[in-house]
Amino acid sequence: MTNAIKFSNSDTTIEVKISLTGNNQILTRVIDEGKGIPEDEQQKLFNYFQKTSVLPTDGESSTGLGLAIAKQIVIRHNGEIGVKSIPNVGSDFYYLIPIQNSLDDLAY
Repeated sequence: MTNAIKFSNSDTTIEVKISLTGNNQILTRVIDEGKGIPEDEQQKLFNYFQKTSVLPTDGESSTGLGLAIAKQIVIRHNGEIGVKSIPNVGSDFYYLIPIQNSLDDLAY
């Protein structure tokens, strides 16, 4: 969410959508109308200390850690994380996390 704000102009829209998939997973999407990311730079976003050529809209700083940490959290929950982005159009960051069928499945 903070990246969507950081890389979008103040007069654009940011949406957060959460849904349950047919595969018993929670799908969370953050969709912005920001600067977008060149295709050849999209996958490196999820590596530690990686940044793209796209600069924040208001001179904010970046460590290149946020998405790498998010990736590790999602993976440890047996999920998947990714992005679909088009330069000068916007980005759709998403993650899928499986959910338990019932409280009986939870291990304490």
